[in-house]
Amino acid sequence: TSRENTPRGAAIRAQSSLGWYNFLDGFIAREWRQMQHLYYEATKSRRSSLRWTSLLIRQCWVSTHMLMQARTKALEGDESELTEELEHELTTTVRQHFTRGPERMSRKLTRHLFKGSAERLISKGTGMQRQWLSHMIEARERQLRISGASADHTSLRAERELLKRWLQLRSPKRRWKQHEDN
Repeated sequence: TSRENTPRGAAIRAQSSLGWYNFLDGFIAREWRQMQHLYYEATKSRRSSLRWTSLLIRQCWVSTHMLMQARTKALEGDESELTEELEHELTTTVRQHFTRGPERMSRKLTRHLFKGSAERLISKGTGMQRQWLSHMIEARERQLRISGASADHTSLRAERELLKRWLQLRSPKRRWKQHEDN
């Protein structure tokens, strides 16, 4: 007998028509159960092909779930190192701007920016720090425009780049693109 005419061959053909991704999702062809039933009969086993089928489906789900967890951990692992580096850089930049203070900036432009302490702002998380830094850059650029200096002052270019890198890291489109490339 050729392999094609065996119960296993029938199960493989049936599953191929349903799709193998469906198999991993637990949508298995009936022929798998029929094949196992024939095996149990041939070996005079008292086991149930229905129970075997339900365990197979469960194992497919567990395996798929474990693969997805491993994939997610691997993908986020690379990003978490980058995120820690960016968080450290963001915190350092916030502290530097607090130390620098409002300098020659208008009190009207900066009074809300220097309310509280750097540590209080840092304790509120990276979202608040990014927002604060963005407002700080705007205020400093506004002051440069008012004083007639160039708006792309080198001290602000680094902060702009930091914010740009952070936003690119957090962009859902970028994450999806990275996953597609791998």
